[in-house]
Amino acid sequence: MFGNSSSTSSTSESSEMKDWFHGVLQRQDSEELLTKNGNFLFRASEVQGKMTMILSVRHDAKLHNFVVSSDGNQFWFEAHREKSVERLVQWHISTNNPVTKSSGVKLKTPIGKADWIINHENVIFVKKLGEGAFGEVSLAECQLNGQTVEVAVKTMRTQMTRDTRAAFMKEARLMRKYRHPHIVRIIGESVFSENCC
Repeated sequence: MFGNSSSTSSTSESSEMKDWFHGVLQRQDSEELLTKNGNFLFRASEVQGKMTMILSVRHDAKLHNFVVSSDGNQFWFEAHREKSVERLVQWHISTNNPVTKSSGVKLKTPIGKADWIINHENVIFVKKLGEGAFGEVSLAECQLNGQTVEVAVKTMRTQMTRDTRAAFMKEARLMRKYRHPHIVRIIGESVFSENCC
């Protein structure tokens, strides 16, 4: 299991429980989840050194990413503003208005979290086992499908560059694909922190 060693990002606090908010999900992972025109999800990403909420949408076989603007009271992409991201999404879907006029991108279907995304609250750290290239490895208990499972958790150091975080998540992406008796199997990633990817 891959995770992080910091608390939940303030960018995701109000939206974390929404099915369409995927935490600090890498662009490559969102591309794999958004397969049809109008599929969309929200994720957090570092933009100019600050964690920002991003809308990712599949449109005309391409992935489009939009920064969610906010003044602390309202959210918007262009002119239309709402008091919550959820209301903004509902407005765009119900009125069939594009996210931006120039893009023509329209929202149709929110995509829920992948089965490999694990909520940080479902992981209880037991003890540190060692250190790796990116951070610590710990023994933990994880709640999966109503059962408690012992897992090894690889956490990322909190002070890492964007490129190092991307390399950490690339390793996790590759490990998700492996199914071999001599390779440790990854069961999930906790992506609800700015220090995760």
